[in-house]
Amino acid sequence: MFKDKKAKETIIVGIESDPETRFNEYAPWKNQVNDGGEGDLYVDFIVKELKPYIDEKFRTLKDRENTSIAGASMGGYISLYATMKYQDVFGKVAAFSPIFGFNKAPYVAFINKEKMKEDVKIYLDAGENEEEFPLVYFAR
Repeated sequence: MFKDKKAKETIIVGIESDPETRFNEYAPWKNQVNDGGEGDLYVDFIVKELKPYIDEKFRTLKDRENTSIAGASMGGYISLYATMKYQDVFGKVAAFSPIFGFNKAPYVAFINKEKMKEDVKIYLDAGENEEEFPLVYFAR
């Protein structure tokens, strides 16, 4: 596909996560059992340290139209959050079966406050057994 110019050249950066600390690192808000709360540190690291490093060391297109973020499960949850928080950085987001039941109330309040830009491209993958939350708020 790249040879035939049917797809853009792409750099994919994977960030390792620890299953034991994933909920803490990927959730911006603490829940009722005190999990979460480190999500802003994670997305700030991506935007303020990792992306500038990648842009400096590799041949990249630095604008938001060519910068995407993606994740599955809690990774999808934090990827959508990162896109809303840093709409000037991310122009595309993919969330595969994001866990929206984790701290639903603050997430809904954040979504209603931030209002995703209309030109952001969103790919949201949810199975038939997923809760309806992502469809209600991101299918607008």
